[in-house]
Amino acid sequence: MVTPPQPANPKPTRQRSVLQSDLQIDGDISGAGMVDLAGSLVGNIDVQGLVLQAEGRIQGNIHASSATIDGCIIGTIRAESVVISSTGRIKADILADRLDLHSGAKIIGALSIKPSA
Repeated sequence: MVTPPQPANPKPTRQRSVLQSDLQIDGDISGAGMVDLAGSLVGNIDVQGLVLQAEGRIQGNIHASSATIDGCIIGTIRAESVVISSTGRIKADILADRLDLHSGAKIIGALSIKPSA
């Protein structure tokens, strides 16, 4: 049996963790991949990308390259790119390079957006 040659530098696959709506976490989450959160987190999250589903809740600080927020956050969001959908409910300071805010989103807090070069 002949095995095909492997590429010299295979592209790393981006890992995605899905945390369902019935999951409640007390503690911090960190990792290099994507997290899709529909449950509840009391703690900080430091990941490459975050998708907070409409039923998801985070009480803590978020640090990510990209964050898409459909749910509820109390804390601080620090990311390169932040998207807050019409169902997003935010009580947090947001520090971002780019912000996409959809009509209907609710935000209480300070916004700090990096100026374009």
